[in-house]
Amino acid sequence: MIVTSDVVSLEKRGFYQGILGGVVALANSLGPLVGGAFSEKVSWRWCFYINIPLSSIAILVVAFVLPFKKVTGDIKGKLAKIDYVGCFFMITSAILILLALSWSGTSYPWNSAGSIAPLVIGGVLAAFFVIVEMKFVILPLIPMHIFKIPTVAGANIGAFFTGFMFYCNLFYLPQFYQVVRGVSPIRSGVLLLPLVLVQTVTSFTAGALVSKTGNYQLNLWVGFAIWTIALGLLSTVSPNISNAKLVGYQILNGIGAGQTFQTSLIAIQASVKRHEMAVATATRNFLRLLGGTISLAACAAILNNTTK
Repeated sequence: MIVTSDVVSLEKRGFYQGILGGVVALANSLGPLVGGAFSEKVSWRWCFYINIPLSSIAILVVAFVLPFKKVTGDIKGKLAKIDYVGCFFMITSAILILLALSWSGTSYPWNSAGSIAPLVIGGVLAAFFVIVEMKFVILPLIPMHIFKIPTVAGANIGAFFTGFMFYCNLFYLPQFYQVVRGVSPIRSGVLLLPLVLVQTVTSFTAGALVSKTGNYQLNLWVGFAIWTIALGLLSTVSPNISNAKLVGYQILNGIGAGQTFQTSLIAIQASVKRHEMAVATATRNFLRLLGGTISLAACAAILNNTTK
């Protein structure tokens, strides 16, 4: 995404970011199928082994395909500019908050020190991270001044909740199919295809539409509206729900997710200076994945506390 923002003009960026979004969505659709096949036919360990050849291919593509610009400066000077303090506060705060969500109600009661202490300490460290980034770092991990731009602030908040919603669906729908409906891992991957395949197509068409019209607001408004309705419908899922309704709900989810995933990134990139485009892109992706991580921890806590 950073490379695309660097080599493609803003007018054409929607189209290419749409392609990237489609590729990501397609990978999300193939992942459950391949993982289900490995778990059912070979071994669940291959869900992790498969990352080795895939990562190797990615390294080769980066090494031989991507056009690199000549970078000046020595390695020591570059290492000295890394925001180590910010990295420490960010990582430790995220880990502590996630541990608190995971432990509460299962390993420790919600009102115990084991739940409250990591949550409070994580929140304090997150506050320290913001202060350090604003006041004390020359080259911050996340330059807080970009959040003074309303579009950037709004799109990043949306990205956080986008990750929260999407990864919850992606993780718990297969569990519903396998645990409640009793289908096989491969079958659950097939039943997830309406969501991810529709998202693949919608992400591509949404990017093309933004490139043609230059208007990303319409996609965001319509996408989040459809997604809100779809998530409301998914909240009505019961053990006896028909497959036709589940497919319809997933299609609506795919339309909403596809229209918002990459469009919000285009909005952010159009609002910041060129030299801040890479860090703005990385911040958006970090917040989206952080939202997904927190959602899985929170949903696991809900599930563990409500099922016996």
